[in-house]
Amino acid sequence: MWLIPFSHGTKIIAVGQTLAGASADLTASISGNAVLWFAALCATWFGNYLVAIGYGIVFWRLHMAIRVQIHEELFAYLLDHAPRYFLDQTSGSLAHKIRTAASSATVVIDHVSAHGARFTVLFTAAGVLIYQTAPKLLLPSAVFVVGFAIMSSILAQRLRKLAQASSHASSEQSGRMGDAASNWDLVRSFAATMYERASLVPFNTREAETFTAVRSTAQQMRLVLHTVSFLLLAWLAWESFGAVRAGTISVGTFTMAISIYLLVGAHVRAFGDTLFAFYEHLGQLTDSLKTILAPHEIVDPPDAVPLRIGGGAIEIRNVDFAYADGTPVFQKFNLTVAAGEKIGLVGASGAGKSTLIKLIRRQFPLSGGSILIDGQDVARLT
Repeated sequence: MWLIPFSHGTKIIAVGQTLAGASADLTASISGNAVLWFAALCATWFGNYLVAIGYGIVFWRLHMAIRVQIHEELFAYLLDHAPRYFLDQTSGSLAHKIRTAASSATVVIDHVSAHGARFTVLFTAAGVLIYQTAPKLLLPSAVFVVGFAIMSSILAQRLRKLAQASSHASSEQSGRMGDAASNWDLVRSFAATMYERASLVPFNTREAETFTAVRSTAQQMRLVLHTVSFLLLAWLAWESFGAVRAGTISVGTFTMAISIYLLVGAHVRAFGDTLFAFYEHLGQLTDSLKTILAPHEIVDPPDAVPLRIGGGAIEIRNVDFAYADGTPVFQKFNLTVAAGEKIGLVGASGAGKSTLIKLIRRQFPLSGGSILIDGQDVARLT
């Protein structure tokens, strides 16, 4: 993985040394070892392709391994959420967020590892060559690269927020379609096809708007950065041309300097595009993790122990519970079910029959009171 940046750096130095052939000593050296120099240049190019292919094979194997692990870890965490968490989420949306998190995470890792090292080596090699050819222009060149990186980072922060909103809108749309498709029998049975299609329209619109905002903003940022890059490179070229007219550098050195500036400019613009892609995927990753990794509403206490089943007696003591909107369901509710006893729960729809069963299973946290099974408080069980 780390060999690709160095092969790029070697290529820059090889090209730079070739362009510096205007000097008499280097020209004589190249002329005397023409075959050796040509073989070294070809080996550098071909070696770069081999390393890139090898990196691709290794990366995609690691890529899938990382994706699978992220899928498993996030899915396991998701299943530990309390039922109340799923009331405001669709299954399709949650599945989409897990897949988006895994995909974006691998892209972020690739950008930080491979691309970060590559640009570091490239700019270092270019700096060495500029110092050797035109030392006075090293500081302006360094200021240009650093300034461009800072400006790109500042602009990319806005792109990250837009990408986060776009990812959320895409997940909602996927969730809406997925839930409708998974319940197609009910949709057809109640002749709700047109209703489902109409209800999907605002989700489609929101996704299109947020996606367009990301793409248009990215293009505007690229236009600004590329314009700044062109102006600074033009200034460096003008300064080098002035040095030639003043006789402080040779025409060969000027040619090499211009070639290096153009190469640096191309890689600086590529750096800006890479940074934008990095923050875009970082925004998608942030949105997905923010939803999936929300704190669990019900967490086992440190001293929690497994339930030891005895006769199965259930005792509900002074239980208080209300729904998320504040609607009370139980207030100082008491019930005792002896071991082996069979009872029936009777009540109107919404009276709390299913909720009581879920409270016994510890699927909702109590507002007050306690529930015991064979004398064991369910709040202290795993």
